[in-house]
Amino acid sequence: MEKYFTEKIIGEPCVRATNSPVDINEMILRVLSTISYSHLMNTKGRTKKTGILLERSWQSEFIKAIYQCTTKDMYISSDVGGIYECRGFIDFTVHSEETDIFWGIELLREADKFDEHIGRFKDNGRYELLSRKFTDYCMIDFRKVNGNPKADDLQIFKDDLAKCNGVNLKLYVLFYDEDFNLQLFSYSNPSGIQIQQLY
Repeated sequence: MEKYFTEKIIGEPCVRATNSPVDINEMILRVLSTISYSHLMNTKGRTKKTGILLERSWQSEFIKAIYQCTTKDMYISSDVGGIYECRGFIDFTVHSEETDIFWGIELLREADKFDEHIGRFKDNGRYELLSRKFTDYCMIDFRKVNGNPKADDLQIFKDDLAKCNGVNLKLYVLFYDEDFNLQLFSYSNPSGIQIQQLY
């Protein structure tokens, strides 16, 4: 039944990964490398004023890719929070009873309400009760830039990190231009800041 609905969502037969990601970082890198950026370039799910992709457009492509990048024993859920008596609903979770993982993933775009999203994971935040149950969690921000992603983006990322003080989450910011040249900035403890060119 899950296979049927997954194919309905994705629009084609979904082939799950044969090996599980070792941690949330590997899974996120797999997903960001699997997303159909050509589809995003041509989607109509954009704002009227700026033409920037809607968050729902990113979410749709993200869930397609996450199914392809995880094994069949890993379960993907969206809008999770109610059963944990949270005041908010995180975008996605990944859990597996075989490996005892429970990962949380929050998506946003263009740094929209960035501080508020971070605050959701803090004490008295909307995700506080849920974040205590996660074995790991992260936030991914998709941001369009003019021209190729550049060195100035590193300072922007560092400024964002400063806002994450007191929250033990992994932060990913994917800068992209009109042609979807992609540069990923990520931070996790103890790895520190990583910069990767995806395409």
